[in-house]
Amino acid sequence: MLLSGPPGYRFDERARPRLGDDQTMSTNHGGVAVYFKSTFTCQKIEVDGLRTMEVLMLRLCHTGHTLVLATIYSLQTWIFSSE
Repeated sequence: MLLSGPPGYRFDERARPRLGDDQTMSTNHGGVAVYFKSTFTCQKIEVDGLRTMEVLMLRLCHTGHTLVLATIYSLQTWIFSSE
């Protein structure tokens, strides 16, 4: 992912967790990511207990300003599951 971003940017990500007994790399796909300018400092905020969506929360700081950014992705199959 780092090579696919524009110069002067960094990224943070949360890969989709593998489910079940299959731990091969061929089944691990998906997740969320955020690119941001390299001049920002970034701190990941842990969000636990969400089973119906993928969430990446970041605290981005630059020149005395702070932004909390929530990136949310929901799969319809998860929304209507029996869990």
